[in-house]
Formats: sequence, C-alpha cells, structure tokens
Amino acid sequence: MIDSPSARASTSTDGSTPTSGEARPAADSHAAADSHAAAAGTAEQIVQAARSGVAQGREAAASRVEAVADAAGEVADRLAPQSESLAHYAERIGDIASGVAQRLRTRSLNELAAETQAAAREHTALFVTGSFLAGVALSRFMKASKQRPTRG
Repeated sequence: MIDSPSARASTSTDGSTPTSGEARPAADSHAAADSHAAAAGTAEQIVQAARSGVAQGREAAASRVEAVADAAGEVADRLAPQSESLAHYAERIGDIASGVAQRLRTRSLNELAAETQAAAREHTALFVTGSFLAGVALSRFMKASKQRPTRG
C-alpha cells in the first residue's frame, strides 16, 4: 500500500473503496439521470392531462352557456308580440351569454380570470348579485339531484 497523502485521500481506511465525498460510480449517476427523466416524463403527462381536463371543462361550460343564449333567444321571440321591451331584454341576455360562450372557447384561463376580476371591480353590486343567484341555483340543483330514499 502506498502511503502518500493523495493515496490516502482516494482510499478508505481498508484501502479498497472510495470514501464519501469522492466521485460517485457511473452507475449511480446513470440511475439518478434515469430517475430524473422518468419523473419529468410523469410530470409532463400530469400537465397534459390537466390541460386536457381544463379544455374539456371549458368546452362543456361554453356549450351550457350557449344553450342559455339559445333559450334566451327563444324567450325573446315568444315575448315579442306581447312586450317588445321584455323581448329586448331577453334578446340582450342571449347576446351576452353568446359572448361569454365565445370568450370561454377562445381565451386562456389567465385572460378569463383577469376579465372576471375587472368585471367584479367595475360592477361590484352586479357581480355579488350574480354570484348569489348562481349559488342559489346551484344549491337548488344539488337538492334536486339528491337521491331520495325509497319507501318499501
């Protein structure tokens, strides 16, 4: 065994293996690289799945809002012979809903969030009222959707 400072630095006390702090064997660095690549691939799959889910959710929401726009147009057509002003309001609601559906389909989530925040700041009372009505509608829907116990 060579008794030099460099020889002592590169061997363990028994003279056979590198000590901690020395360069790791190539197998360990390959395993770490493979592990990192697998984690990056899995993360990318998760991001893609999330994007796909968001896109599907946005399209479903846009379709529902478009259905509201169509219904408002039908209401406007039925109201026109009886009350032109009510028909005008129903038509306006349909136009607004159609615009919302179009924005849902064409804007990014960040843009939609920024527009919602700006609208909430500009029209606070309207936004709070709309949020309240949406909550009431959602709670009624949830109650109606509950499974009722069967009597037997």
